[in-house]
Amino acid sequence: MKTNKQHLIEMLFQHCPGNVTKQVVEECFKIINKYDWAVFCSQMGDYDHPGERIHAKEVMEKELEEFKRPFGTVCYTNIEVAEHVIRNLTMDIYPAHNFYHQHFHNLEKEFVGF
Repeated sequence: MKTNKQHLIEMLFQHCPGNVTKQVVEECFKIINKYDWAVFCSQMGDYDHPGERIHAKEVMEKELEEFKRPFGTVCYTNIEVAEHVIRNLTMDIYPAHNFYHQHFHNLEKEFVGF
């Protein structure tokens, strides 16, 4: 059984630049997804919480910086992976973007295909 999240990771990994593993792509995806959930949650409820989104963005940027500089050293492959994942999840010209936004709330459910 493959989940929607696993399928999305495969989509991101398929065209990923450099010599990386799916685990590296998934690690980067988790950072972005955590931010997206924080943004979603900040907009739910009785009123909007823009301060939470600002904080979530700061946390994401810090985590992405750590991802790009493991052990304090610049890793150009991880920089390319981060740019690739962000681009594919935010730009609607990529299939991964559409899949991500269609299945945002059910990434842990079983992937049924197209």
